[in-house]
Amino acid sequence: MMQIGEALSLTEGQSPRHMSWRNPARSIVKIVSTIWTENTGIDRCVFLLHGFIWQLRKRLGHSLVTTLANGAKLKVYPHTAFSAAFYTRWLERKDLLFIRAHADLAPTFVDVGANVGVFSASLFDKFSYFILIEPARGCVTTLHETFALNPSVQGDIINVAVSDRSGVASFLDEGDFSTTSRVVDGTQADSLDVISVVVETLDWILRTRREDFIVKVDVEGHEQQVFDGAQQLLGAGRIKLLMFERLGRTNLDNILTFFDAVNYVVFFILEDGTVTFDAEALRTPLINLFACPHSVVPRLAKRVDAAQPSS
Repeated sequence: MMQIGEALSLTEGQSPRHMSWRNPARSIVKIVSTIWTENTGIDRCVFLLHGFIWQLRKRLGHSLVTTLANGAKLKVYPHTAFSAAFYTRWLERKDLLFIRAHADLAPTFVDVGANVGVFSASLFDKFSYFILIEPARGCVTTLHETFALNPSVQGDIINVAVSDRSGVASFLDEGDFSTTSRVVDGTQADSLDVISVVVETLDWILRTRREDFIVKVDVEGHEQQVFDGAQQLLGAGRIKLLMFERLGRTNLDNILTFFDAVNYVVFFILEDGTVTFDAEALRTPLINLFACPHSVVPRLAKRVDAAQPSS
């Protein structure tokens, strides 16, 4: 997703071994601006303090256990992927709160491209079961540590990439819990950072489960392939709510056509938490979008009545 940590990675530095000190003033301004924008009221002061302490500990190479707003414990390493836990009460605030408000749509949360699990951990109190899917081994180790810190949480951690087929794929592993590691085509296979990973379809991964799901997809441009590999689940309407990233390179027309064919509607969450189906809003780059079956639309807690989806 469009995580705070991902947005700041170029100015903040990914980890101690990549840490950029060339323009510390610019980094500080960017971090302060982000914290101020993502929070309101007293939280601005609280998270400015948290952010300062985190930056200090990050640069000193400290790892620690922190507690999120919902009480979940998270194992944290000195890397930008974890920064959002110290910058705001809720990662991806409006989108996360929307999922929390609609967690009654399904008992199981599926996180495709879970990275280090900050988003999923922020939902540990809202779902009965979690399926966290992540191809990067370092991130998978961290996910197991976070599960161990939260023994009441039930779920599975699956070390594969999700695509439209079963087999093996090239994966650009940028290391150190990078939020932009991704499946790439074969032309990049000779790169030193490209490794081979197992890929499976979401239909295959969830083939033995019978419940409905809420799904988050964060695969850095590989969304269409993930959707193509979930056609059975989508066709049956078992994914009650789907959150995915709309990058600048995303072919939105193809995605809209795909979801229309499986009787799903795509929408966007405005800053005040309301839902819009406005076509122009959907075309804004670098945002998170949602999709759900048409039958679920009346159950959405908030929506913009002036922009209804076509049936």
